[in-house]
Amino acid sequence: MKRPLRVATRRGQVPVGTILMMAGVMDIILAAGLWFVLGQGDMVFSLVFGLIALSGLGLIGFGVMKNVS
Repeated sequence: MKRPLRVATRRGQVPVGTILMMAGVMDIILAAGLWFVLGQGDMVFSLVFGLIALSGLGLIGFGVMKNVS
């Protein structure tokens, strides 16, 4: 009688890289929405929302690094 082949599955592990990338995309969307509503024409709001969007890009990059490793 043959044993069934075991397929390697990642059970019980959280996909951290994917979650980080989704959080980064949501961060960029939030910053764009807030800038569209509040920040047009105001330099301080534009700088703050730009920093939020850059942190979203950092989250996406960190998520890619976690997925690759």
